[in-house]
Order: sequence, then structure tokens, then C-alpha cells
Amino acid sequence: MNALAFLNYSIDTDKRKVAASDIAFFWGGASLENLFYIWLNFSLRLARAHFGELVDEKKIICVAGPIAAGKNYVCSLLEGRGFLCVDADILIHQIIQEKAQEILAAFEAEASAAGIELRGTEKGIDRRALGRLLFGRPELLEKQEKILYPEFERRVIEFIEGQKSAAAANDSEKEIRGIVINAALIYKTPAILARCQKIIYVDAPIFLRAARIRRRDGLPFLQIFRRISSQKNLLKNCRNAAEAAGIEFVRVVNVGKRAARNVLRSL
Repeated sequence: MNALAFLNYSIDTDKRKVAASDIAFFWGGASLENLFYIWLNFSLRLARAHFGELVDEKKIICVAGPIAAGKNYVCSLLEGRGFLCVDADILIHQIIQEKAQEILAAFEAEASAAGIELRGTEKGIDRRALGRLLFGRPELLEKQEKILYPEFERRVIEFIEGQKSAAAANDSEKEIRGIVINAALIYKTPAILARCQKIIYVDAPIFLRAARIRRRDGLPFLQIFRRISSQKNLLKNCRNAAEAAGIEFVRVVNVGKRAARNVLRSL
């Protein structure tokens, strides 16, 4: 029999790497669906053994990862277990609208040259148009980050300190287990990383992420894989940032809601 596929699964932390590469799937009328569920079962078994250390009481955790890996879902589960969540996307979008005039002035020349209208309704920014302008142009992306990220860091830190003060004064309405910061590009915010104890990097197979993006956004596959490709160094950047900040880094693979829910039950 010829080998049809050979699967690898790993969970990385700054202290250890657990790798499993002992599943060989052989040709014999077996389907790709069976292959997927064998991998899912094995992944879940390994994750249950190691995921219990991911969340500790009263910690500030950063959840990072590529597009459509399942960061929002993991954060929603943690919220259900008593964690407060700061969503970077929502906060950044608020800051973009608040700094609309500054952004329009900063990118007016580039947008005009590209034939892109950045002005949205009610003097706001058309975020989709801004995304088209910035995509694939790192120098423009860096210019935007210099406008947005200092304010983003300030607000997140203010939120963290406010929760600490409330906890110290016993002024919160319910017990808070910790704070989760949902930010794909957390490695670009060193002031926030300095207050975190752990990065949970949520990942998923490329084909699964592509299917999720297709279902969610309806984009053509060429555009989907361009987006995925633009984050090819994200894992390395997040791991390096964690090492530089001296905080724990954990990578987990999210292959479905049922798997994630079962893993969290083991905490």
C-alpha cells in the first residue's frame, strides 16, 4: 500500500515542544474526510494533555494568530469563563474614525494617485478603501501604525490599570479571572506585551482558514490566499516578541468549535 498522507501536529511553548508525527494514512479506499477526523482526534488528545496550563487565574493573556484561525471564538469561550476581552479590531476601528482627518491628510497624495476615495459617510474613513490602499505596501502600513498604535496602546493599558484598581478596591461587580487581549499583531505593541504573562497563538490549517474566509466574506480564492500569504511571518514574529519580552508562548491548533470547546472543558 502507498502512503496517502503523513500528518504532523505540534504544541510549542517557550519550555517545550510536543510533536506527533506517528500517524500514517494509507491508500485503501480511505477518504480525505476520514483523514481529517483521524487528525482531529489525535490533535484533540494531545491538546487535552497540554492545554490545561494555558489559562491561569488573574493573568493578562494576549491571543494572537492569523486570519480565520478562530481567535474570536477562543476569546468568547474565555469570556464565558470569567475573562474580560479587549478586541483590538474594534478598538482600532474606533481610533481610525476618531483620527479620520489626520489619516486623510497623511494618505491624501497616495490615495489620489491610486484613484481611491478614502472618505466614507459622515466625514469618516472608508476602511475597505483604506485597506486596499495599504495592502502590499509596508511603508504605508507603517505610517498608519505610527498614527494608530500609540493611542491603541494607551487605551489598552488604561483599561488594564483600571481593572487592577477596581480589583484592589474590591469594586468590581463580579470576580474577574483575568484579561484577554485579542490582537493578531500583538508583537507590534511592546508596551502591552510588557504587561502580559502569556501569548496564546491560535492557528489552523491553511485549507480550513481559506474555507472559513470564503464562507464569511465571500472573497475569491486568489484574494483569500493573498491575505493569508501576507501573514506568513506572523508566527515567527509573535514567538520572537514573546521571547524578547520574557513571556510564555503557546501555540494551539483550532480545527473546529467542538474541539475547542472540549479542550476548554479540560482546564
